Amino acid sequence: MKAFIVDDEINAITALNNLLNDYPNIEVIGTYTDPYVALNDIKNLNPDIIFLDVEMNPHNGLEMGNLYLDINPCLEIVFVTAYAEYALGAFDINAIDYLLKPVTKRRLQKTMTRLEDVLAKPKPTTRSIHIKSFRHFFLYDENDTPVRWRTAKVKELFIYLWINHNDFISKDTLVEVLYPDKYYDRALTLFYTLVYQLRKLLSEQGIENPVLLQNGNYKLNYEFKSDLKRLHEIYLEKNYTEPVVDEIIEIYTGGFLEEESYPWIHNYQTQNDAMVQEILDAYLEIHKNNTTIIPNMKQVIDILFSIDPYSEASFAKAMSYYKTSNQLDMYQDLYLSFRDRLKDDLGINLPSISIYE
Repeated sequence: MKAFIVDDEINAITALNNLLNDYPNIEVIGTYTDPYVALNDIKNLNPDIIFLDVEMNPHNGLEMGNLYLDINPCLEIVFVTAYAEYALGAFDINAIDYLLKPVTKRRLQKTMTRLEDVLAKPKPTTRSIHIKSFRHFFLYDENDTPVRWRTAKVKELFIYLWINHNDFISKDTLVEVLYPDKYYDRALTLFYTLVYQLRKLLSEQGIENPVLLQNGNYKLNYEFKSDLKRLHEIYLEKNYTEPVVDEIIEIYTGGFLEEESYPWIHNYQTQNDAMVQEILDAYLEIHKNNTTIIPNMKQVIDILFSIDPYSEASFAKAMSYYKTSNQLDMYQDLYLSFRDRLKDDLGINLPSISIYE
């Protein structure tokens, strides 16, 4: 194993280097007090592991770790810190390990054992992973098993980057979105931890260099197969046949990200629910005067009213369809449920009708 040691204290570098000399299976090929010099050397020297100090004034070890991973996504990082409380909180991450200064032989041995186990495993290949995002949000692996998120915030970061996958998002925007109530410096430290966790999680799914970083802006580096992507394709195709609408019915198990309570999510939910509504409303418009029974039409109508329970336009078309296709019981049931909804929720009274009108 080839290793770098990056620390702004010469004595700390010397102490750790001396400890690592006891391990014949590791070679320290570079020691650095300036983390940016190490950044320049990663591509040429290709280390397997970096022992990285966290507090290198004015540099942040977490930020540097993400920069290193941009160059080599397979790099393993062990964070080193003098602050136990800080480590136990902010460093509860999916790194190989963290070490508290002064590093002891006994504690380093545990780290080396973990390193050997991880580096002995074959590198993953890209897998068939996909996303479902209506009602619940799941990222599924190749076995169709939901991926387990390290923390809820890692999941939130992934969802935000995924929704905005066409754009690079600035670091400051992401910090504000994820930690609106925290002081900036603290929020920034937590953010770098999230990015590191997300990189490791997606790398484990075989995605090489999963998060791009350019001039302080972040972007996912993978085109995920998803129900949302398929919805957008259907919407752009404007070919609303029965099989296509069946796909929409399968996709729309509830509102877009309905179970996620992020304060920033409302506009995205409204936009994507409106897209489903437009597709199904167009399908209903096509068939509103159809004299035959359309197999999926009741599901279409139910979804339309789940999105907008008070839509007079959908109500008029659905009533026309049920009457023209001679489904008079459905015609009357729809009228009564819509009438009661308007009365109970909005205080609006509609007259009674006969199914024979």
